[in-house]
Amino acid sequence: MKLLLLILIISCQECLTKKKSSKYEHSVRYHIFTLDKNQTIDLVHNIDVNISGICNPKTRSDYKLITHGFAETWNMTFRWNWVQEMIEEMLKSNQAKSLCIIAVDWAELAKGAKLTMNYWKAIENMKVTAEIMSIYSDKMKMNEKKFHCIGFSLGAHMCSIFYKTYFEMYKRKPFRITGLDPAGPFFSSKNTSEKLHHTDADLVDIIHTSDNFGLDEKNGHMDFYPDLGDINACNEVKQRFDNLENVILYEETTTNKKGVEYKEIQLNNLTEIDTLSVENLKKKLNSLFCKVKDFFSNKPKRVFISLHQFFGCSHLMSVRYFIYSINKCDYKSHMCNKKQDFEMKKCLDNSNSYDFARMGYHTERSNNKYLTSYGNFYLNTTNKPPYCDPSQNYKPGFFRSLWNKIIG
Repeated sequence: MKLLLLILIISCQECLTKKKSSKYEHSVRYHIFTLDKNQTIDLVHNIDVNISGICNPKTRSDYKLITHGFAETWNMTFRWNWVQEMIEEMLKSNQAKSLCIIAVDWAELAKGAKLTMNYWKAIENMKVTAEIMSIYSDKMKMNEKKFHCIGFSLGAHMCSIFYKTYFEMYKRKPFRITGLDPAGPFFSSKNTSEKLHHTDADLVDIIHTSDNFGLDEKNGHMDFYPDLGDINACNEVKQRFDNLENVILYEETTTNKKGVEYKEIQLNNLTEIDTLSVENLKKKLNSLFCKVKDFFSNKPKRVFISLHQFFGCSHLMSVRYFIYSINKCDYKSHMCNKKQDFEMKKCLDNSNSYDFARMGYHTERSNNKYLTSYGNFYLNTTNKPPYCDPSQNYKPGFFRSLWNKIIG
């Protein structure tokens, strides 16, 4: 009798899970790219498509799943479309012929609410998204040992929940997760079953770039810290937008629609005599209000981008580093016990060996002693794209180049 009751309880739980997944089924889509296909394939709307033949395991040996973050979309038009840029860069790589790239579109669930944005609800929605992703991936008959999930911010934890769910459902552990500055707010207090952790995959590599938005924890097999967290490329942005007035009124050699350049307004120029004059104070405040109102009315997108650049520069640099690591930068990194050792140059590797520790796309090509080290890795970057010195990139000899072409 107890056994029968237990079976009924488990069956009911499975029914509820399927019902919940079915409810949100049309809220998660796989958009698939290969070198010989220019169009995307929407697994929801293309219900008659031969899913198992989209990325044939016999011809596609590497699966790259890209998961966007909170309140983002897979094809962003309101700001930098980093997902598309990442896909394009992958399809230019030496591995392009073997790649099956999947842009995971969970925008509706990642937003958390229809009319507003709800971060906590978006976190809650990760579980049902992971269930749908697991079902899609299994139907495509992909080899999970060729999975590489690349997630930015909340998307990094999305990769984690997806892999955990996939393992629960099919008892098979996927290969790799790259966490691009995993989201930090409200994740520090969560246990390892609810966030990105090195137990999720055979290889978990993480790029940490932001103290404000990123997770200040070591959770991967390899944790990378470019510029010790003080990102060089963002210093100029910090200087440019050093106060709220400059964020609102800043113009880069552009003018308003009347052709008159905005002048920077300094509120601290109001003298004691001015403040005693009600009329003067009214005029100054009214002038400021009109300029701000005009700026917001005519350039809403520009204001959004400026604010996002100011507050999210370091956070998004993790994505930029990863994209440039595909074809342009080696990002040679050094394993150190602590960042002070790197600052004092106690752990620099001067070897020209090919098997150094790499940050980004090619991390898995690092020497096995690094891949299994659970270590912290440090490196310096430059402040201009591609954020590395190309002359410092490793240049393989003839036989190594030949071998790289053979293995793709």
